[in-house]
Amino acid sequence: MSLNRALKEHQKMKEKEVSKTVKAAITLSDLAATKVKEACVAAKKKALRIGIVPGGCSGFQYLFSLTDTAEKNDLVVEKNNAVVYLDTYSAEKLDGAQIDYHDALTGAGFKIKNPNATGGCGCGSSFK
Repeated sequence: MSLNRALKEHQKMKEKEVSKTVKAAITLSDLAATKVKEACVAAKKKALRIGIVPGGCSGFQYLFSLTDTAEKNDLVVEKNNAVVYLDTYSAEKLDGAQIDYHDALTGAGFKIKNPNATGGCGCGSSFK
């Protein structure tokens, strides 16, 4: 699926009503919050947006982007001056997730421990 098509599908899903109330926000580790803040400062942006879009071999994939603007009904998570936005659809799929940052020889980046994911692909880039 192309990125443009995935983003259009994501927007359609955002516009649908959320079927449950989000009881718990995501949590950021201290290192993840530091890396969010560093990325925002370097790009002169206000926040990291984490979204979920259809795609990947398991059905859904995470989308990370830096932004200055919160959308209507966004969930805003703040820790140590780092700001993360989640749309309501993604917040439902990420309810209770823990966001960490790993820096290793094989790669660095944000890692999401999502209790709502029922499976994933072998490469780890998508989930269901």
